[in-house]
Amino acid sequence: MLRSRGFTLVELLVVMAIISILAAMLLPGLARGREAARRVSCASNLRQLAMVFKMYSSENAGAYPTLQRRIGRNCDEPNSGILMFDGLSVYPEYLTDARLLVCPSGADAMNEYRSGRWNRTDGPNGSRSGGTTNPCLLDQLSYFYVGWFIETEWIAEPGTRDVSRRFAAAFKEHIATDNLEELDATWTFTDDLGRDHQVMRIREGIERFRITDINNPSTAKISQSEFPVMFDRIDTNAAGFNHVPGGANVQYLDGHVEFVRYPGEYPVSRAWAELINNLEL
Repeated sequence: MLRSRGFTLVELLVVMAIISILAAMLLPGLARGREAARRVSCASNLRQLAMVFKMYSSENAGAYPTLQRRIGRNCDEPNSGILMFDGLSVYPEYLTDARLLVCPSGADAMNEYRSGRWNRTDGPNGSRSGGTTNPCLLDQLSYFYVGWFIETEWIAEPGTRDVSRRFAAAFKEHIATDNLEELDATWTFTDDLGRDHQVMRIREGIERFRITDINNPSTAKISQSEFPVMFDRIDTNAAGFNHVPGGANVQYLDGHVEFVRYPGEYPVSRAWAELINNLEL
């Protein structure tokens, strides 16, 4: 009677080595595939948020939401640097699910959401996890929302391309104002060359007022497809990006979303990343 012959130790080691080599070759491709899927999900969130803004603007004379007016658990603190739309104005009438503000590519973003980062303490046993959404706590966990039209050249120093100290100071001062009406208004700043610029609130029709060449307005007009509204997190540190390799999904005023490589134009510029690093406490 013949006995079945098992594998020798050498044969097992050879098979394990082959499997390890194949896994090393396949895993990076699988990781890239998963990240591509997460990036698509993030872009889908921004497209749905674009519809939220369009609905909001249609009922508010074309205006888009301001920044968060009041923050904190009791909605009684002034905004000191939260770059997110005013939750009380948008949620839940227009935005019905705060999960749209979570990008699955962001580091620990979904865990933060599930732990109740934006919730009241009315969950099980008085916890924030499982509680109801507090719109005053919505923040830039995954996405930035600014609310004004900003040009790339305003943010960067003319020579070094570092963040403009003049613009950064004016921006910080404006968003930290205690005057809630100022958050809904156009504001001005003086650049490093002594020129004054109007920083206009985003609203339907704003593109008709952004003429870069008054002698040839028909060709110099900026279209809605060039107006950033909301976009992924970026950072001077790669770990602060939602997506690797570095870049960001950007939602534009016409509602389309595209992925922009870093460093590029605002809001995916190095100067903007520096400004944000200095803004967040």
